[in-house]
Amino acid sequence: MSQSILLRRGSYRGFELDSFSANTTVAYAASSSAPVSTALMTAAQYDAWQNNLTDPISNSVTYQNGTGVQNTVAIQPGRYFLVFYAYQTRALIQFGFQVSPSTPYSYGPLSTPLASGIASFGIKNDSATVSSYQVLTSQIVGVANISSIQVNTPDANQYGVNPTGATLQLNAMLVVNDTGVPSQKVYWVQNVPDFVTGASKVSIGNEIWNVTDSAGYLSNQTITSTNFQNGGFVYQSGTGPGSSGPNLYTYSLSNVTYALPLNLALLMKVTTIPGVGVSVQLGYRLLSNGAAVAASTDWYDNVTIHDPSVQASGFEVSGNATPPTGLYYDAELVFAGEGNLESAYFIQLNATLGLFYQNDTSGALSSFPSYYGFSGDTGEAADNLVVTYANGLAQLAPGANPNYSYLGNASLSLNPGSLIATSQTTGGTTSQTTTTTTTSSAGTTSTTTTSTSSFSTTVPASNTTSSAASTQPLELPTKPTNSQPSTQMGSYIPVFAVGAIVGVVFVLFAIALTRRRPPPPPPVYGSA
Repeated sequence: MSQSILLRRGSYRGFELDSFSANTTVAYAASSSAPVSTALMTAAQYDAWQNNLTDPISNSVTYQNGTGVQNTVAIQPGRYFLVFYAYQTRALIQFGFQVSPSTPYSYGPLSTPLASGIASFGIKNDSATVSSYQVLTSQIVGVANISSIQVNTPDANQYGVNPTGATLQLNAMLVVNDTGVPSQKVYWVQNVPDFVTGASKVSIGNEIWNVTDSAGYLSNQTITSTNFQNGGFVYQSGTGPGSSGPNLYTYSLSNVTYALPLNLALLMKVTTIPGVGVSVQLGYRLLSNGAAVAASTDWYDNVTIHDPSVQASGFEVSGNATPPTGLYYDAELVFAGEGNLESAYFIQLNATLGLFYQNDTSGALSSFPSYYGFSGDTGEAADNLVVTYANGLAQLAPGANPNYSYLGNASLSLNPGSLIATSQTTGGTTSQTTTTTTTSSAGTTSTTTTSTSSFSTTVPASNTTSSAASTQPLELPTKPTNSQPSTQMGSYIPVFAVGAIVGVVFVLFAIALTRRRPPPPPPVYGSA
């Protein structure tokens, strides 16, 4: 995917990109209708040049004049700008760039709208100091308290979805280490309630994609399910009639009626089974459906990814690594369109979201160290939503000016048995290994946080886990009334593809990781 900008004579534009590790590279390419200056600058160089445009643009990391450029540059941690300057005459510029490892703002201006909610990219941004961290875990939990929801998307039929449909997506990257080639496989796992708000119906389903490479190979032999007889199969993806894409595993439950307030938890759990492969369990716990209900976890789908040489597996969130196909190692709980790259238009929404991971040493469900208010991996979007934030919880409501921004830090925990959110004091007892390295010149730190225990090898004996302590609804802490959206750190264009430079234009080849391609013969998700 390439971008185009038009610059008047004597004007310029800079696109921010961030580096969080010493092994970061930036690849960029551009072509223009007239000669321009193309420069890669540090933040200090960019600020100095903007304050005195008579200074030569050559005071940069690298620069070139002309109508075409392509370059790959190794950069140190810090903030950078890719700058285009039309020094001679008006110029139409087509360009693209890729940062590796990826950051939420690696790819220029945000392409709006985006899926909105709460997500961890493994990156913190505190008082102008950016840092990366890594979390490895066997379980991710998303919780939602929905008081109102109503969708009306005028162009939904063009995408083959319901005009009043929307999804709440819990998405994360699953990493599997084995002795094969390549020695690390990566899968994108989704656990998704699919709403038809006009009929008060919801169905819960899941999808698993192989993002180890662009081929994305899956078959009904490499991935199996206890629900094979109920429609859990591998299908070919695509975003329209006659289109095709990588295979994906998908399964969904039947539609049921929901009532408000709706309070539920979504769970994804992975277990390494030596000699067999990886068990991926998809579950939910309904805590209120108009009124409080006795809570139990329904593991509605139990999937096995067959990999006899498996060594370890877990969900990974990392700001210092990039999956093989150029996505993000993030975890996200976001409202989005019903499928096929659709953007759902929300007329009403009053929802509180929390996103947690299990510390595999202590067993505690903890918030991630930091959050953003948008998704990095899913292709669907949510229009007319604004996110506000306080200590690990995102509040969503309608708003014409969405704020796709860094939300802030978090210090929240969930009781695994009762799923009751409680405050977590500073310096808690969670057992973790943390390493911090500071680069003073860039004001940048890198933090790695991993559980010290290996992944569990025990598969729960039953599909349903009950808890006597969990008969009350999940009451998320109240968001302070003065909570405001955080200032946006930078800009990027979300990319769901591997990048490649073709000629003088940087092209990002899409592998179209779209949610919710309705697979025959099961019914379309969310159909009333």
